[in-house]
Amino acid sequence: MFKTNSLRASPRLLVILGLCILPVSVLGQFWQGNTDGEYANLDQDYPNNYNNYHYPQYQGMGPYGQQQQQPQGQATVSSNADSDEDLDPEDVAFMKTYMQKFEYTSSTRGVEDPEETRIAIMRLQKMAGLTPTGMFNNETIARIRNSKRCGNSDKPVDTNEMRRRRYAIQHGWSKRKITWAVKNYTPDMQRATTTRVLVTSFQVWSDVAMLEFQQTKFPRADILVQFARGNHGDGYAFDGQGGTLAHAYFPGDGIGGDVHFDEDESFTDETMRGTNLFIVAAHEIGHSLGLAHSDVSSSLMAPYYQGYQSSFSLHTDDIKGIRSLYGARNQPPNRPRPPPGKPTIPNKGPKDRSICNARINTVAYGTIAGQPTPTLYIFSGEQFWVKRGNDAVSNALQTESVFVDMQDIPDAAFIRTFRGQKRMVFFSGSKIWEFSQGVYQPRNILERTGIRTNKIDAAFKWARNNKIYLFSRGLYWRLDENTMRAESGYPRVIKDNWRGRPGPFNAVWTENKDRTSYFLIGGQVSTFKDNEVYFVTPKKSFASDWLMCGQNIGSGTNAPITVSGTLLLASTLAAMKGML
Repeated sequence: MFKTNSLRASPRLLVILGLCILPVSVLGQFWQGNTDGEYANLDQDYPNNYNNYHYPQYQGMGPYGQQQQQPQGQATVSSNADSDEDLDPEDVAFMKTYMQKFEYTSSTRGVEDPEETRIAIMRLQKMAGLTPTGMFNNETIARIRNSKRCGNSDKPVDTNEMRRRRYAIQHGWSKRKITWAVKNYTPDMQRATTTRVLVTSFQVWSDVAMLEFQQTKFPRADILVQFARGNHGDGYAFDGQGGTLAHAYFPGDGIGGDVHFDEDESFTDETMRGTNLFIVAAHEIGHSLGLAHSDVSSSLMAPYYQGYQSSFSLHTDDIKGIRSLYGARNQPPNRPRPPPGKPTIPNKGPKDRSICNARINTVAYGTIAGQPTPTLYIFSGEQFWVKRGNDAVSNALQTESVFVDMQDIPDAAFIRTFRGQKRMVFFSGSKIWEFSQGVYQPRNILERTGIRTNKIDAAFKWARNNKIYLFSRGLYWRLDENTMRAESGYPRVIKDNWRGRPGPFNAVWTENKDRTSYFLIGGQVSTFKDNEVYFVTPKKSFASDWLMCGQNIGSGTNAPITVSGTLLLASTLAAMKGML
């Protein structure tokens, strides 16, 4: 703020400067409501030199980038005298404040240099996909006022480096396996849908770079995902519907890597209506991994929201950026041709080795809506894995994050067909859950089925007669799939009717392709021929023969590993929408 007594000796200079002063009443319209500390002074060092994208109490830049200061008195910014258009003064004031907020210009300097301002306007126009004229015009103002965008700063990371490349990077994680968790879910869509969208958003980056993502429970994660409104505790309040949609923090401790979505937006999936969660999430995760905004307007990391895309593919600029931080996903090595008549055996070992030593609680098998490939769902503790057809086993996913509020560990599970609709059915203790269209229906087993027991060991639908069988200790029941009620004449003794197998079983499932059922006891599987009604010997190892844990594990790039991990899980979850 200039003081008049310092200009007493030069009245001509006072007049010139007076013409350059923006009325505080106009600028105040933008800053009002930010007295809660959103743009407070940041005057403390953040440990470990993570000076960017952290809480304001740790100096440095928040999602908006700049070292924020509350404007006081009158702002000294230059006019738009070099524009040929007759512009509304409020629009000009808005644009200048916008440029300060997203760090095209400085908010701490006095009178701006006209050439620097022209260059800053050109950069803003380029970031917005407009012809860079270096002057405010109605096209630029309309584009900025009417566009939704990311809340992170547009400040170039390194001006010299940016001349040689288009993408912008800050710093990445020092590891390749990164965990993430959801702090809270948006009510705009089902939790299972939100999880699927987030999994797919992470997959966008792991498909092209040496990255692996693992969902875990809140708060034990590198990246926390949160939906919030207005002032949500990090010093960078959201602005309501429209405007900024989300912001994220660069890699680091504490809040580093976290992603915040503005809950005032209407988030949607696979529709032109509302705000597409996938596009926004994939962009923000790019920040969480260390990418800044790109000036390639068609890239994912461009600052402006691009809307729903039915056939999304990552721009080469984004690919180059993420690979500069983590390296490219390795290509399959050149291998010598195998001898004639000896087929090449692809690497099918699970990417997530933890399943090889996991204690399996239960297994469910079947096809689901929109996914004709039979799929094996393997549950252990609070996690589950997916194995689709002959593909490799996916990474683990938290059961509760997909099957909403399923907090108990399942004892048994199977996929039920009712009126043409697929339902995942769980048993845990004396309770039964049926999941359909994202709705869970917990009930007492006795009330639902007429069976008096406090634990079901295994459950499956037998392809031989399309009946549901429940096993508990040494007994079993047969249920009608439509009514889910036990039939008369049951329970019966397992060893009297299942060729001497006494139970209890960990899991039972039928694979329709060869009319064969499998009984899992511990880590061993007994094969039962449905048509001939007898068990085949010898037993097989579930870890080796189904999970391929005996296979060597490569970098995750040899066929068919290229479709394993998050990609396999994402495509399977996409098909589960009809069931969940």
